[in-house]
Amino acid sequence: AFDAFKVQSLWRHLAYLGGGFGKSHLLIDIKGQEASRDLPLPIASQTIRKGSLKGLRVVDPMWATPQLYNSTDPGAEDFYKPTHWYMIGQKVHSDRLLTIVPKPVPDLLKPAYNFGGLSLTQLIEQSVRNWLETRSNVNRLIQNFSTIKWKTDMAAVLEGGDGGELLKRVRF
Repeated sequence: AFDAFKVQSLWRHLAYLGGGFGKSHLLIDIKGQEASRDLPLPIASQTIRKGSLKGLRVVDPMWATPQLYNSTDPGAEDFYKPTHWYMIGQKVHSDRLLTIVPKPVPDLLKPAYNFGGLSLTQLIEQSVRNWLETRSNVNRLIQNFSTIKWKTDMAAVLEGGDGGELLKRVRF
C-alpha cells in the first residue's frame, strides 16, 4: 500500500511545502465520500471499508484556509485548532485534511500565518542579511587598503619649483 499510494513521495512533498510555506496539507480521499468532506472521518470499519481509500493528495497551502476554529476557550482541546477548512470554496473537515506545521508560532499569531508556522526562508533571512552585509564590508575594507597615497613636498611645487619628483611619480 505504501508503494501503491506513493507515501514516501507524498511525505517528501509535504516536508518541502512545510519548509517553504510553514505548513502543508494531506487530503484523505475516500471513494463515495466526495460530497461529505465537511463531515468528520471516524476511523472505523464502517466508514473506511477495505479498498475504499482512493488516495492521499498533497494540497498546496495556498488553497486551504481555516473556516472554523475556537478562539474563546483556552482550556478546550480545539483551542486555535481549525475544525474545518475551506479548500477553494469546498468545506473540508480537519479529519480529512491533515495539516503539518514544522515550526509552529504562538496561538496569537496563528491567524496571521493562516494557521501555519514559520517558513525556512523566514528563519534564515537574518543569516542571509548578515552574510550579505559582511561580504559588502569586506569589499569596502579591501578598497580602503588599496588606495594609493603619495607623500611629496607640495610647498616646493607650489612655490614655483619644477615639481620634478612629483611628475616622475605621476608618470611612473
